[in-house]
Amino acid sequence: MPKHSSAPVPLPVALRSVAARAACAAVALAGVFLTPAGARSAPAQAAPTARIVIKDFGFSPASLTVAPGTVVTVVNRDNAPHTLTGTGRATFDTGRVKAGRSATFTAPRARGQYAYICDIHQFMSGSLTVR
Repeated sequence: MPKHSSAPVPLPVALRSVAARAACAAVALAGVFLTPAGARSAPAQAAPTARIVIKDFGFSPASLTVAPGTVVTVVNRDNAPHTLTGTGRATFDTGRVKAGRSATFTAPRARGQYAYICDIHQFMSGSLTVR
C-alpha cells in the first residue's frame, strides 16, 4: 500500500510564474500597497502640474500661483527660441526652448514670490507665486 504524504506538491515553474503575476495584478487592481509590516497605505500621488505658454513674446499667464514642488510645463508657441529663467533668489530655468517645443521645471519648495525673465529677450517677464 503506497504511503501518502501530506507535504504540498510544488507547482511547475510555469504555473508559479502565472500565479505570481496573478497575485501582483490583484494587488495593483486593488490600488492599495502593503508595507512590510502589513499596514495599508495609499498609492503615491503625482506632483501637481501647471502650464505657461509663450506666445507673441510674452508669458501667459504672466503671473502664476502654484503649490510648492509643482511641475510647470513651459510651451513655446513663438517662432523664436525662449527661456523661462528665475531671477534673484529663484533657481529654476528651462534652458533654451526652441520654437514649437516645451520644457519643464519644478517650482521651489519655499513659499514666496519669484520673478522670472526670458534670458534671450529680457523685456519678457513674469512671476511665480508659491503658496
